Order: sequence, then C-alpha cells, then structure tokens
Amino acid sequence: PVEIAEIFQPLAKSFHLHRARLLVLSGITSPATFGWIRPIILLPDGCLQQDFSQLEGVLRHELHHIRRRDFVWNGLAIVCRALLLFHPAAWYAVKKLQFDRELACDFAVVSDSPRRRAEYAECLIHFARLNASQNPKAWGIDFAATSDHLKARVRAILGVSNNVSSWLLSLRIACGVILLAGFAGIAPSLVVLPSYKRQQTSEP
Repeated sequence: PVEIAEIFQPLAKSFHLHRARLLVLSGITSPATFGWIRPIILLPDGCLQQDFSQLEGVLRHELHHIRRRDFVWNGLAIVCRALLLFHPAAWYAVKKLQFDRELACDFAVVSDSPRRRAEYAECLIHFARLNASQNPKAWGIDFAATSDHLKARVRAILGVSNNVSSWLLSLRIACGVILLAGFAGIAPSLVVLPSYKRQQTSEP
C-alpha cells in the first residue's frame, strides 16, 4: 500500500539502506527480516490495519537488524551450533545471542523515540499474542520469535530495573574465577602432552 511505502522509504533512506525491500505476506504472524545483499522485510497482512505510529517502530526494529547484519551473524551462529551439536553450551550461546540481538534492536528503537516506549512495548505484546494463538514459523530474523523472553524485553523497554542480588553476582564471579584458574592449570599440560607423545613414538 502507498501509505506504508511512504513510511518505509524515508526510514530506509535515513538508515542508508537503499536496497532494503518491504513486502506484505499473508500467513505469517510476525514481521521478519532475511537476506543480506538485498535484504527483505516481511510484514503480516495484519499490519495493514495497525496504527502507523506502531508500524514505524516495527520497521525501525527490522531496519536495525539489517544495519547490524544480524542475518549473517545468526547464520554463522547456527552453523557453529551445528558443528557443536552435542555441546549444551553451543545451544545456550545461540539462544542468548538471539535474545541479546532482539534486545539491542529494541533499545535502538526506543532510543530513537524515547516517548514511545509504552506504545512499542504494546506492539511487541501484540505480535507475541499472535504467535501464541497460531502456529508460528521462523522467517529469518523474527520480530517476536523470542516470546519466552517477552517479559524481560518489555521490562527493559519500559526501563524497569532488574538488579541482580549481590550474592548471585558474587557467585557468578567466583565461578568465573574458578573456571579461569582451572583452565590456566590445564593449559600447560595440553601443550606438553603432544610433544611428549611425539618423543615416545620417536624412540626405538
């Protein structure tokens, strides 16, 4: 529609993303972004009845994904997870990366227009409800894909503090120091062991 194109084109130019395209696709429940060289933003047809001020926040979120090249980094992360398929840390790292990626774009949107924090949070909840009521499909970088982290994202958008208790912070620091010390103690052995094996095989 012309009205939506008139909103999107100036935004894309302000982000210096002249190759970005916007398409409306029925059957999806959330805006999504995919592609790198010629990135495409997909909008559900339900966005046609949405308030234009909320729609601008959605488009800004997706344009920030494109400018940050999140589609590329997400693909690399999934490849690394496939190579380390049986390692639980790989799955956790990708999940944490996806959450931080969405949160970074949320912060970028509300920093552009701080007065619209509540309105943007309502928009996020709207798409999360659509995902919960229907059978969502993953379309690249999905606006509401991380619905499990919806509460944390909304709290962060609204500026609600979520301070970590001092004992939990101390426990995390202690665990990190222990892991670092353990690795520092094992690392010399990992260097010496291959040379020792080569020496053993070279002896008659």
